[in-house]
This record gives sequence, structure tokens and C-alpha cells, in this order.
Amino acid sequence: MPIGQGARNTIILGGLGRPQLFDTNVKATSIDEDIFTDQEVITAAQDADLILVLDVSDTPDQIKYITRENLFGSALVAISGNVDNRIPTATGTALQGEANLLYDGTILTNDGGEIDIDISSGDPHLSFQIGGTDEFTIGVDDSDSDIFKIDTGGTVGGATKLSIDTSGNVIIAGGLTMGSTSFVNSSGVIQVAAQTSITSLGTLTGLGLDGNKNIGPGDGSMIHLDTSTLTDNSTSSSGTAALFSSVRFEGPTLAASNSSVTTTAAATLYIDNAPSAGTNQTLSNAYALFVDAGNTRLDGDLVVGGDLTISGDDITMGTNTSGAVLVADGTNYNPVVISGDITIATNGAATIADTAVEGDMLNDNIISGQSEISTVANDDVFLAIDTSGGGLKKIARSAIVAGLATSSALSNIVDDSTPQLGGDLDVNGNDLVSTSDANISLLPDGSGKVIADGNGSSGGISLSDGIIDIRTGTGSVAKILFYCESSNAHAQTLQSQPHIAGVTNTLTLPAGGNSTLVSLVSTDTLTNKTLTSPVINTGTFGTSILPSSADGTTLGSASKEFSDLFLADGGQILFGNDQEITLTHVADDGLVLKHVGTGDGKEPSFSFHAGDNDIAANDVLGSIFFKAPDEGAGTDAILVAAGIEAVSEGDFAADNNATKLSFLTGASEAASEKMSLSSGGNLTIAGDLTITGDDLFMNTNTAGHILVGDDTNYNPVAISGDITLASNGAVTIANTSVESGMLNNNIISGLTEISSGLADADELLYSDAGTIKRVGLDTLTAHIQSGIGGDITGVTAGVGLSGGGNSGALTITLDLSELSAVTPTSGDSFSTLDNDGAVEQRTTTDALATLFAGDGLAASSAVLGIDLGTNSGLEIASNKLQIAKGISQHDVAQFTSGVDDNDFLKIDGTVVEGRSASEVLSDIGAQATLTFGISNTNAVKIDSASVADDEYARFTANGLESRSTSEVASDIGAATKGFATAMAIAL
Repeated sequence: MPIGQGARNTIILGGLGRPQLFDTNVKATSIDEDIFTDQEVITAAQDADLILVLDVSDTPDQIKYITRENLFGSALVAISGNVDNRIPTATGTALQGEANLLYDGTILTNDGGEIDIDISSGDPHLSFQIGGTDEFTIGVDDSDSDIFKIDTGGTVGGATKLSIDTSGNVIIAGGLTMGSTSFVNSSGVIQVAAQTSITSLGTLTGLGLDGNKNIGPGDGSMIHLDTSTLTDNSTSSSGTAALFSSVRFEGPTLAASNSSVTTTAAATLYIDNAPSAGTNQTLSNAYALFVDAGNTRLDGDLVVGGDLTISGDDITMGTNTSGAVLVADGTNYNPVVISGDITIATNGAATIADTAVEGDMLNDNIISGQSEISTVANDDVFLAIDTSGGGLKKIARSAIVAGLATSSALSNIVDDSTPQLGGDLDVNGNDLVSTSDANISLLPDGSGKVIADGNGSSGGISLSDGIIDIRTGTGSVAKILFYCESSNAHAQTLQSQPHIAGVTNTLTLPAGGNSTLVSLVSTDTLTNKTLTSPVINTGTFGTSILPSSADGTTLGSASKEFSDLFLADGGQILFGNDQEITLTHVADDGLVLKHVGTGDGKEPSFSFHAGDNDIAANDVLGSIFFKAPDEGAGTDAILVAAGIEAVSEGDFAADNNATKLSFLTGASEAASEKMSLSSGGNLTIAGDLTITGDDLFMNTNTAGHILVGDDTNYNPVAISGDITLASNGAVTIANTSVESGMLNNNIISGLTEISSGLADADELLYSDAGTIKRVGLDTLTAHIQSGIGGDITGVTAGVGLSGGGNSGALTITLDLSELSAVTPTSGDSFSTLDNDGAVEQRTTTDALATLFAGDGLAASSAVLGIDLGTNSGLEIASNKLQIAKGISQHDVAQFTSGVDDNDFLKIDGTVVEGRSASEVLSDIGAQATLTFGISNTNAVKIDSASVADDEYARFTANGLESRSTSEVASDIGAATKGFATAMAIAL
């Protein structure tokens, strides 16, 4: 990033390195005039010495370096008058304009104050070395969509730690830490501290929320979208917006890098499961998705893998026809209106159509399954078939009796007006009944009694003029049993005391209105009853317990305290005559202290009042502690984990109550003070201060100031001297402030070397009598050539060359015998002749492999590879390319020996063999011909000229013949439907 364009540039004064010197903000006026004259003078230049060059062949121009040998050529050694390989100096008018530096095909361009690295192909990059070893490389990966990358080592894309694509997407190999806060860990999970003012996250390509945390019940634990007001400022007045959505999930497109990929299930929103109960937790209801209120709309199909439970009473569908029910059709349930024998109304009432119930529909238990009666009244009715009028009708019992009567029928007993019994009356299992609501009177004469179940003396029940006398002859006390109204399921017994009690007394029922007796074991409500000094062991109360008057009753006393007070979920304690202060329980959460008033000054307060009447320094006025005493781990886990205390800062006096707030936390200890807020407003923190926001406000916030420590604290200080700092973070180096002592030794050696491709317009940095200027390569070359005189005294051939001499026409011949034999590898270069035959060039083994690559052949690192996916039917076996044989797709099938014309083909493992017709029949267990008949293993055929749908089949000697329903009934001697119905009714 150029200096001045960001807030985190680093300027190391006294060690100005290559990145700082050639930054576009380091202009010529920023370099001190003595940057050359202060350096050590080299009196003898060597071939490996380096010179700065501006390469103008790149766009923009780029600064590069070149060795002395490549700049002037090895022939300079033999130039007469050139002592110790020194480079002549150009003088004269200062050169102006832009220049390029060319390094081995890479152009470093100075384009209007901007340094550009430009190469025709490959990866333009900068490498940073320590001791000659590449530590970091930054550059553009030409083979990976021109992504900008930062790698360790010397290769772009070799070990990428950060990449930025052309769309601005950033990928970090490790974590992301700002200050001392980690925002993204090495696994790519975003770690964000609690935020209060984030308004936008931009566009995220992925978001993972992970890690354990402590939560408050009822809130969004991992993602919380708080309620807010969203204002539509786009829809026109009286307009209609098609859709509003607070949170929107758009369906993604799922693609695959490899071919023919199948995904079993894909979802835009996937919920793995409902929450499960962890330590110390019980879940009454666990839902994977909980919509607390409001309608839910699904425009697509809803697939439910488990059961569907509807706690409401309505199901609304696209078709809601009155009286329709849901009926399955083998695929799904559809609304269908019930018709035919039964109709169903909207309230669920089912109506059976007249004459719809037929004999076949009646169950055999139609009579036997009914409740039996032992007596028949005259108006009781029977079902009967009216043979004269036709149809099923009812008939009264009296009509049946009248039909059965004859002339010899019995006379009625009412004919005897004074009947008497000559002996005991045996009712023979019958009852004594009356008619027309008449009474049955048992009236003894005079002092006689009605006696039942005994003689009235040693046992039995006697009734006489309002007195019921119950005596027992079995040795048990007398009892009266009162049964309940529902099938006599329960009985309450009234019985006398046993003989051993020796009591003869009278129990008088209470006076007043209707009432209920109270017993030792019954549960009853007593109203307006006074209990004097009662002792209630365990009492159950209804609506409330009230004192006799307001503020007139205490709960407990100084010597008799209650132990525990239990309140239900949502229970309240109300304070004051107006109950304006309430302490309310929130189920499974905590307590809420509230002032019920709604005006100003109606807030609740909770005060800690210390009873100490002589407050000294460090006395605690009040405390709030947090601990987990039930934690099973014990030891440190059950100590006080956190707390807040108000602590006096000195002796309290009439003019002093200085107090600090002490905030205590613990790690493996009882909580101790980690932060305090003094009475003067000073905040003291024992650990680090982490600010997750972007701003730090102080009393002095002067633009461009930075915080600098003075061994006591940090103070705002303005940057001055060699650099200035603007409020946007832009750093400016002052003119002439870069001096020689600031230059690093790698100011030249750390740059990319130019070994060929110099242009006349390339420029060099030069010291003109102590003043830094730039000189064009053409000017410098002309000056050097102007000073060259005499003849070349000798040419000596190097490695791989033969010939040469000291005078005359010289010939140098390529001698391959002197060259070492090597095996070409990826990246190796060799000479080539351009197609015009005039320009010598070089190419690489990688480029040659790419030239020969084509359909089905892919070049990678100078190696040609066959794409077996494109060349279907080929395979590699024992390092040889061959035709794939087998029965898979694209394979060549191999036939076994003996395959003949008209054979059937059978796959046998990985080959194809021929099978004759008889062999095929044997393989599949089939017969060559069929034998018809009704014997075992024979085939059965239809033995009938006319066969209709829904008819029955009957075996004949030759096969199967068709039979109608009536024919089947006749065949098996079955009764007709009407006869069966009549029989069922008669039964």
C-alpha cells in the first residue's frame, strides 16, 4: 500500500529499505542531496555490483537493478583506458521524464509517481529476503485468475497466506487479530465480542457461529434479531408493496467441480435437530423450530418426515368445500365430499340415507350385542317385517300380547276386591309394583310395626310412626349405607359405636340452612367460624389469608420465625398501602423489582444500608456476590466467582463519604478486585483494556495526534521532524529528510535483477557532484562510447565456446562437447529461432509441453498427461497406456472362444460368452414347451368362450371357466340376499 493511502504504514528511520525508498510518495525532493556522497566510495567495480535502473518498457515504468556486467558487457574489461572496470560518469544538463527498468523480461515502470511491475507472462511479484533466503513474496498469480497473493517463500501461490481476488474477496489462511483481539481463528470461525453499534456486515460468503457460551433464558443465544421499526421510503403514497421480509434466505445454486455429482438432499435453510438437555437442565418441550405468534405461510410443498401435530382446531386448505373430508388416494390426501349411503355436515354430524342400511351391512351381534331387559312394558316395541304391507316396521308389546290372546286366557287379579293370602307370598323373583304412579302402602294395625329382614327383636328393621329401629342379629354393629347416584359406585356408611364404647346418646343435626357435616378426615370450607388459639399443623388455604385490619397482623414474631416461604411461578410480594413496589418472580429466570407508577420519579430503588456507625477506610458498605455453590467439581468452582462491592476510601466524616466501587472476578480463586471506579471517577483496570469499537475519545482529540507513552502514561502528541501524520493516517516524508544512514544495504540487492532487455529510455540514479539526478541509459551509453578508443586486444572463448584470438576477424564456435548433459525439468529454458528467422529467443520446457497439448492431453510442469475422463475407453496399466477392457461404460468387450452365429450373449464376470437357446432355457429355469391341464406343474388356460369382468373362475378338466355371482351361489348352495336379511331380522 503506498504511503499516505492507509492508516498503518510503517516508516523505519535509520533503516529505509527497498519498499520505502521506491514508494510513490517518496519523491525526488524527499531524498537528501548527500545520499550518494555520504556512502563509501567503491574504487574498483566488480561484475556482480548492482546499479539502479528505471525500466520504461513496462507500463507503468518500473525501477529495477542491473549488474555492472549486464549493463556494460564483459567486453568492457578489454577497453583500453578503463582502469579497474570503472563506469564513466555522465555530466551535463539534468535528464527529465519518465523511465523504465528492465530485469530479465520484467519491466519496472515509474508511471507518474507510481511504481508498476509489468511482465509479458508469468507472475509479477516482489520477494523479501533475509540472509539471501526468500521469506515472503507478494505478487499476482497469473495462473489463478490474477489473484493478488502474499506467500511465504519465493513463489507466488506456493504457500499462500493471504489472497485478494478481482472482486475484492479476501481469503486468510490463518486467523485475523486486531490489537490483542482475535476476530477470526485459524479454522476460519469469526469470533466477535459483544457489539452494540454494528449497522451492517456487508456481503458474507459464509458465516459460522461456534463455541460454548453462557446465556440468559428466552433470548436468542447465537443470533438475536431485536425488534425494530423498518421504514419503507421507496413505495409511493397510497402504493402497494408486493413483499416485505425482515430476514430473507434466497435459494442458492448448487454446482459441482466434478461431473455427474448427485446430492441426496439440499436445503436453503437446514435445522439439524431440536436442542437437547445438557448438565443441570431439563427440557419440558424441545422444538427445532418455534414460531411463537403470528401466521406461518409456506408457498411450496411441506414435507414432514415425522408426525404432524396440530394443537389448534383448524386446517385451512386451498379448497375448503363445506362437508368435505380429507381422503387418501394412494399418493396424498385430497378434499372429498362424502356421498352415497352417508353424508357429513360441517359440524361433523353424519347422516345415513333412508333405506341405505341393507342386510349385508348388519353384524351378527346386532341383537346379541344389546343390553338385555328382564321385563317388558306394554309400550315396549319390537322390529318386524310386515308381510302384507312390505318393509321393516315396529310393533308394540301390547299388540303382540293381544294377538296371542285366546278365549282361555287368564283372568285379571283385579277381579278379586278382597284377596287374602292363605300362606307366604312367593313373588317368584318378581316385584310388587303399582300403576299410574300409585303408592304401595304397608299399614300395620294399631301399634303394629312394619318389620323387614328379621323379627324386630333380635334382628331386622322395624318402622313405626316415624321411628326406624335397626337391630342386628349377626354380632356386628348396625349400619345404614348411602350410595352415590352413579351406578351405586360409592357408599357412605352411618353406623353406631360398638358395645365396648358403652354409650347411649343422641346426635342432633345442625339447625339453619342446608349444610354438610364436618368430619375428622373430610376436606371442608368453614365460613365465619371462630377458632380460639388453634394449632394448625399443615393448613391449606383457598384465595387469601387476611389480617383483621390493615397493618394489624404480623407474620411470625421475634422469637417464632417462619423457616421458608414458597411462592408459585409468577408470584409477587407487594409493598406499601398502595402496593406501588412489587417484587415479581419470572418463571425459570429470576426476580423483577418494579415501581408500578407511570409518571416521573416512579422508578424503584434497592438500597444497601450498612449498620456500622463508625465507617473507616476500606470498610465495605454493601456487596453483591455471584457463585455456584452446587457445582459438582467443588474446590475453586464453589467459591465466589464474581462480585461488586462499595468500599470506603477513608474515614467517613461530616464532609467526607468518599467511596469506590470495586468489581471482583476470579479465575481459580475466590473473586478479588480486578477493576475499580474511584470517588473521583478514575477507572483502574488490573488487566488489559480491550475496545471492540473503532473510536477512543479523550479530553484532547487534536487531528493527527497519536498516543505516546512517557514512562507514566500515554499522552496525545503531534508527529513532527522527518515525517508528518494526517488524521486519515497518511504519512508524509519531509523533503531532503531521507539521508544515507537511513538506507538499508539491500537497497539495490533486494530488487529484481535485469539481465537483458535494456532500452535507451531506461534511466539510472546518479550523483552529479553530490546532487542526486537521473540519467538516461542512451545518454550514459553515448558518453561511454565517446570515451572509447583503440582496438579490442583480444577475445577469449568461455565454456561451451571455442575459437577467439587477438586480432583480425575472429570466429567463436559452439562446442557441445564442453557442455554438461542434463535432464530437462519444469522451468528449464532453451534457445529458439523466431519464425521470421531473424530474432533469437528462448522458451521453456513448460511452454513446449503446452504447445503439444490438445484434446485429451493436458500440460502441467512440462509433463504431458492423458485425461482419461476425456479419452474414455483408455486406461493405464503397468505404466502403459492401453485400451480398457471389460463391461463398464466405454470399455471394449472381450468375447470368450466358441461364440457362434445366432448365440445369445451372457455377461460372465468381465467377459461376454455365447449361449445357445437350450442353454439360455436352462440358465433361467424355463421349459421349451408348455403342458396345459390342471395337474401339478401344468399351465392353466381359459376354458370358456365368454369371460366378463368381475366374474369368478371354476376349474374344469381343461382349465378355468367363468361363473357369475348367481351361478357361484347356485354351485355352493348359498342363500339369497333377501332370505339372509329376513333371517337376520327374525333372529
